[in-house]
Amino acid sequence: MIKDEKAFVNFKVHTQYSICEGAIKIEDLADYCKTNKIKAIGLSDSFNLCGALEFSEAISKVGTQPIIGSQINVSYSDIIGKLPIFSKTKLGYSNLTKLSSKSYLDIKANERPHCSINDLFKNKSDLIVLSGGMDSLFSNLLSKNKNKEIEEITKKLKDNFSDSFYFEIQRHGDFGEKKLENLYINLSQKYKIPLIASQEVF
Repeated sequence: MIKDEKAFVNFKVHTQYSICEGAIKIEDLADYCKTNKIKAIGLSDSFNLCGALEFSEAISKVGTQPIIGSQINVSYSDIIGKLPIFSKTKLGYSNLTKLSSKSYLDIKANERPHCSINDLFKNKSDLIVLSGGMDSLFSNLLSKNKNKEIEEITKKLKDNFSDSFYFEIQRHGDFGEKKLENLYINLSQKYKIPLIASQEVF
């Protein structure tokens, strides 16, 4: 058990670059990190990496480790939903940038920005993938009762990312959250995939 509450790293922070979602200014976040001696913090804006450079520079200057990620829409079995993806290295950041760009460039005019699951697998080096919470690919598959597809995507993500894929438990009190949590716990036990705790910070 972790006794020091500060040991928890908020890695799913949405800045003002999470359009219509986040309201956190990066300069304010940097000040907060400095004042509270935050060791590490993660960027996880939805659908873009527009704030990644500003975030990385501002957070590094105050002595906090920046963790760069984004929540990108991914399609599987005609269902689209977010998967949080984080870079481990410079190569990982390059692959994350490719996926973010693909989600806007390789779609039809009337489609939501997204990339395919195969795009993710082709650009998987040095990336960490999470299952996401509500409005994720997993939750959207669950809402359509696509249990077979959930099992398939779980196996594929584990095969492609090994120990860099995690199921994500969130307790925001959202409708359907408990059902999703139970799914993740069962899949975690069945496929030996680790569980992590997270929260969306807006």
